[in-house]
Amino acid sequence: MLDEPFSALDSYLKYQLELELSETLSAFPGTVLWVTHDRGEAWRNCRRVCVMDGGKAQPVQTLEALFQAPGTESAARLSGCKNFAAAKPWGESVLLPEWGLTLACRRTVPPETAVAGIRSHQVHFAVQGEENAFFCGVAKVIDDVFGSIVLLRPVNAAQDAPLLRMELDKAAWAAHDGEKTVTVAVRPDDILLLQKS
Repeated sequence: MLDEPFSALDSYLKYQLELELSETLSAFPGTVLWVTHDRGEAWRNCRRVCVMDGGKAQPVQTLEALFQAPGTESAARLSGCKNFAAAKPWGESVLLPEWGLTLACRRTVPPETAVAGIRSHQVHFAVQGEENAFFCGVAKVIDDVFGSIVLLRPVNAAQDAPLLRMELDKAAWAAHDGEKTVTVAVRPDDILLLQKS
């Protein structure tokens, strides 16, 4: 069992030790239990994952399944999703009352769906006539190491609704820098339909 094996290391030392440990474990004939909160570490070193939430184990799944269709809010959070809103199924669409939005999903939304997740890199500037396009006010822009983080408030959102996070490269944001409102979109296939954890 490896419990957060690199948690106290700087990024360079972590990289070096992870390479060495990966090589050692590839020759190990048994099963290894690797405990981590780092999605990249899990992706590089594990084939299957079991999310723990509130002391309960969720079903074991492949890493691909965790990232493509995590199933629960806690699994989506672990996979790096940062945007969540309470959701109500509506045929092949999902209602997001907090944001004042109805988004098409192009698939039947399961009745147990209680939360919609949207990955911040999958929020993008909309093109004319694009499905699931909506207006947002720009609440805050954060200059990150390699990109920009833009916090948005959909124009029909409740005042206490969570902000929508969009991550993009600096050049893409520079073309819109200074704008108070933007039109963004989310592709129907990029909406995560989740059960409450």
